[in-house]
Amino acid sequence: MHANQQRHIRWEIRDLPRQIAEAKHHLANIAADVATRNANDSDEFSMTVGNRVFAGKGAREEAATALTLAILTWRDDQSLQPRGVFRGFEILSKGKTGGFELLQDDERIPDVFVRGQTTYSAKLNPANPVGTIQSIEHTLRNLDKLADDQQSRVARIEKELVDYQAQADRPFEHEERLKQLLAPPG
Repeated sequence: MHANQQRHIRWEIRDLPRQIAEAKHHLANIAADVATRNANDSDEFSMTVGNRVFAGKGAREEAATALTLAILTWRDDQSLQPRGVFRGFEILSKGKTGGFELLQDDERIPDVFVRGQTTYSAKLNPANPVGTIQSIEHTLRNLDKLADDQQSRVARIEKELVDYQAQADRPFEHEERLKQLLAPPG
């Protein structure tokens, strides 16, 4: 049991630095996306769908309709493809098929993503295209919380590493009692 624990601890000590590096890299990407979002903040709505820029009066609704149409037109395309640009981020979609099963129309709603340095999920709302824009905006507003959560994850993994290093090569706490029990009677 003790030997298994020590083996596990040594494995964690070897693996946690990789996890820390990956978590820090992900955190840096989220921070870069926050900076992109903030640099492209504007009171006026503007979105590019395909080759068309939607800005000014009514642009939000027109862009929402155009984006929804573009995404639904390509609902069978299972590759991740850009459909638009909003606040410095690519808006992508990926269609779904059921393989050999036939999917109902409501199950074939494509996945929508927002991509900067990292790719984030959003929701397509075919019945309410402005709802799709709201989902994209929510995803971008949520970046600060994602950064905070990732910072907490980095701190937690770093603490785990310190804790495991303190436990490494620690002698078995009941070593003396075990020796007494295993000693030949005499």
